[in-house]
Amino acid sequence: YATTVSTSEEITPRRNMLVINPLKFFLFYNLSYFRAVSPAIAVGGGVQFPTISGLGGFGVNAETRFYPSERALRGFYAAPNVSYNTLSIDDESASAYSIGILIGWQWFPGDDFAMGLGIGVDYYKGSSDHEDFLKYDGTSPALRFDIGYAW
Repeated sequence: YATTVSTSEEITPRRNMLVINPLKFFLFYNLSYFRAVSPAIAVGGGVQFPTISGLGGFGVNAETRFYPSERALRGFYAAPNVSYNTLSIDDESASAYSIGILIGWQWFPGDDFAMGLGIGVDYYKGSSDHEDFLKYDGTSPALRFDIGYAW
């Protein structure tokens, strides 16, 4: 007698994904879009706006995710990223650029419901006439928790 053991995994291909990071809502409304451009690579970008009353400005970011499993938008990824943010309050304003690297995991606990976790580091460089804003130059840890929709 012979016994055959096999496993199967259902993987619905998803090429597009919209996500928010609800942890950022304490400071910024945010929305990001990702598109799988190959089995191993997804590219994306996002926008954010301050949630704090009296604070103006906006931010944009771009990210490329590399999936070694060659199942873009699913599983482990490494993601270099860049961003630009500008903030203003009263007559004071500041802008900051950043570059960073993130490692993370993306999964789909429901049909099209997307969740992700990531950790990394960003290097910020600010520009301002106000010395308090210049104190924020340097490295900072990055933490990401995404929820969203994929199709």
